Amino acid sequence: MLKLFEYWQQSLAIAREIKDRDAESWVLDIFGNAHLFLGNSAKAIEYWQQSLAVVREIQYRDAEGRILGRLGMGYRFLGNYAKAIEYSQLSLDIAREIKDRQSEGVALGILGSASLLVKATTPKLLEYGQQGLAIAREIKHRYNEGGALGDLGSSYLYLGNSAKAIEYRQQQLAIARE
Repeated sequence: MLKLFEYWQQSLAIAREIKDRDAESWVLDIFGNAHLFLGNSAKAIEYWQQSLAVVREIQYRDAEGRILGRLGMGYRFLGNYAKAIEYSQLSLDIAREIKDRQSEGVALGILGSASLLVKATTPKLLEYGQQGLAIAREIKHRYNEGGALGDLGSSYLYLGNSAKAIEYRQQQLAIARE
């Protein structure tokens, strides 16, 4: 992994040298993803913040929505659910604006899980989960469908409806087994 970081650092230096802002934002995004994978959410967020500044500067809306979603996920892993909700809502707004259904579903999933963890109102928990599930099924994205089912299971468990929680978790398990 250390060698990869060296190569990415070289790529970043070259992108900055030749003023290729798109490539610069892409490498910063990769650094963020790598640090999240390594369990360092705070460092991931630092790189994504840099990438976000670049994509906003070059007005690259799809990338902006994607990076905002990553920031939402990073803050969720850090336990800063208010920030996770804030960034995920921004990501959701852009996904809907540019009609990116997969990103919309992912943003709804992060909003739902972060809302659950801050004990949001009941309608929001189920609304985010149901919308995310509908999108995952519409675009036939089984991985996201399983995640949405799991989120709904957690929401129903939190709300005290263990029968519904089990029903959703069993559906999630069936997809995982596929």
